[in-house]
Amino acid sequence: MDCTIGTTNVKSKFLAVLAPNQQIQCNRRKKLGNLPNWARRRKASRMSFKPQSVYELLGGEEPLRLMVDAFYERVETDPILRPMYPADLVESKRRLFLFLAQFFGGPTRYSEERGHPRLRMRHFPFAIDQQARDHWLDHMGAAIDETSIEEPARSMMRDYFERSSAFLINRPDSIEIDDS
Repeated sequence: MDCTIGTTNVKSKFLAVLAPNQQIQCNRRKKLGNLPNWARRRKASRMSFKPQSVYELLGGEEPLRLMVDAFYERVETDPILRPMYPADLVESKRRLFLFLAQFFGGPTRYSEERGHPRLRMRHFPFAIDQQARDHWLDHMGAAIDETSIEEPARSMMRDYFERSSAFLINRPDSIEIDDS
């Protein structure tokens, strides 16, 4: 930080405070003038960079809606997952769609309707072991493939689903006891 006491330059505001009854001015901004042209352009471009959300990379909600539909088509016939869902999957589809849209950078309708997602709390009543998690993750991966979601959104989504599905495991794997 460059400071001026009267007409004298000092490098620290601390030193400037040691000069009572003097007008003190401090400048926090780094000067770009000392940088070469290529560095100034690079620094300026980084300051204006705004990363796109997954929602924006997908082009909005339609690909998410298609992915959720493809996922639930698989859940309907899965002997491990289907018993965890209600008979009518319409509301489950809607909630998953709203959650994913919000999580990946879209509208916040999920939180407006249901509050904080609290994923572990909401999934705790269901016996989710490694097998159930693997089935869920396989179906979600197949739904991503079916809807042809492109990179980099594809990898970002797969990474999130991998981590979050592991986080929701709340029961140990079944252990078979050998009585022999």
